[in-house]
Amino acid sequence: MAANVKHLSSDGATQISSFVFPDVVAGKNSAAVKFAFESISDRVLDDVQLGIAAVGQNDGANQLRIALDTTSLSHPYGVTATLTAAGVGGAWTGVGTRGFRITAINAFGETIGSTEVSINIDDVTKGVVLAWTAVPFATGYKVYDTDTPGTYPASSLRATLGAVVLYTDLGGARAAGTPPSANTSGGFLTGLVLGAPATGGVWTSTGVRYWRVGAFDSTNVLIGSTVEASVNVDATSKRVTVSWSGFSGAADSLN
Repeated sequence: MAANVKHLSSDGATQISSFVFPDVVAGKNSAAVKFAFESISDRVLDDVQLGIAAVGQNDGANQLRIALDTTSLSHPYGVTATLTAAGVGGAWTGVGTRGFRITAINAFGETIGSTEVSINIDDVTKGVVLAWTAVPFATGYKVYDTDTPGTYPASSLRATLGAVVLYTDLGGARAAGTPPSANTSGGFLTGLVLGAPATGGVWTSTGVRYWRVGAFDSTNVLIGSTVEASVNVDATSKRVTVSWSGFSGAADSLN
């Protein structure tokens, strides 16, 4: 399959067509700016080259650096599914084709799902051995499966694992959870906690409210932003507490 990518803004999720980096100021250690691209084909991007090109005679290009991002994770690649022999403890509700996706996780969040793999389960007592390539810097993985390949309902989570690259899926009841639509492993996330009634809320009405947090450097340039988060405010007197991880180089935040 040919390589195909989409370009993402500093939240690691919002697709963009272009990005203008902040000016480099002499004598100042400029804050890091995240600019990402994500493979959307079923293959690992190899031989990818990044470079800093000079523009004009004195644009400060030699003062710029490219650094490895050890926080943002790639979604898993190379996922395979293999049937075991009968009688290993499989508890599928019936025979038929099942779909599987794997995500990678760290302390900050979770990636999007891997490309789906599917397999026909011809005996409900069989298991499905799932294997994948380790994702650099991932602390664990989540396994999702579905009775309808291509569609993952609200309760599709099969297992939450540590730093392993092999799992035998035996079917049975699933937990709440579905593969995320956005990669939230980048480390600058928004947490929302809805308080109890009469905790200071002065909302004009109930309903879903939305937040993003932006990080700005000392010159008021936006250098990062979170993925949008939401919560249903079901009582106007409830308080919503917004929290987020620190962003390197930020001098101010606005939510």
